[in-house]
This record gives sequence, structure tokens and C-alpha cells, in this order.
Amino acid sequence: MEQDDYSRRQAGYGAIRKDDQTPVTRVEVVEIVGVEINRMIADPKSPITVHFDSKIDKMMQSMRAITKDIVDGAVEASIRAHVEMAFPPGPIEKHKAHHQGLIDSAEQWKKIKHDILSWGAKGCIGFVVYVVGTALVEHLKREVTK
Repeated sequence: MEQDDYSRRQAGYGAIRKDDQTPVTRVEVVEIVGVEINRMIADPKSPITVHFDSKIDKMMQSMRAITKDIVDGAVEASIRAHVEMAFPPGPIEKHKAHHQGLIDSAEQWKKIKHDILSWGAKGCIGFVVYVVGTALVEHLKREVTK
């Protein structure tokens, strides 16, 4: 679009052209606005470019701060704790013994859980057998005393 044509239409949507008295269409308004935005963005010192650059810079600074807190803080502490647990200070034999101790402890807990569940199941079955047996004995007593 020519600059001459642009200056004639810059009055805005619904405006009347000076040359032929016809209203400006929506398409022409969109084109005019697009040209103006592109002109403002193309200039690095324009107020709109400076404004958006400052907003983007502030957003990037806050994102860097959040990321730095996450990386430097919680994640690093978690990794450090896992590494210290997995690799205790001292010789490598101590490291192996530490891991073996963790494995043995996990296996003991697994055995304890299994024993508790199996004894619980045996107790439940025994209780059911007891109740059914008691009910059967009581039923036989009533039948005999009739």
C-alpha cells in the first residue's frame, strides 16, 4: 500500500475518504493497522518495541530466577542426598557393603510382610473353621435334644 493512500485513510474505520466519499472497509482497516504495526516493530527504538522488549526481559529474568532456584535448590539437594546415600564416603568395599545392607534390609522387610500376610490368612481360615465347627456342634446338640 502506498504511503499516499495510507495517509488518506489513516482517519480510521468508518471514516470517509476525502477523494471519493466512500467509507473505508474492514479489509482496508486491517491492512492499515498491519502496515502501522509492521512499521513500528521494524524500528528497534520505537516505543512499542522498547515496551515489549522490556516486558520480555522482565519475564525472562523471572523465569531464570525460578529455574535457578529449582536447579540450584531442590533438584540439586535431592540429587546430592541420593548420591550420598548410594556412595558413602570411604573405600569402595564400604560402598558395596552399604548396598548389600540395603538389599538385605529390603529382603527382610519383604519376608516380614509375607509372614504377616500368611499368618493373617491362616488366622482368618482358622477362625472360619472354628465358627463353622462351633455352629455345626451347636446344631447337632439341638438335634439330639429334640
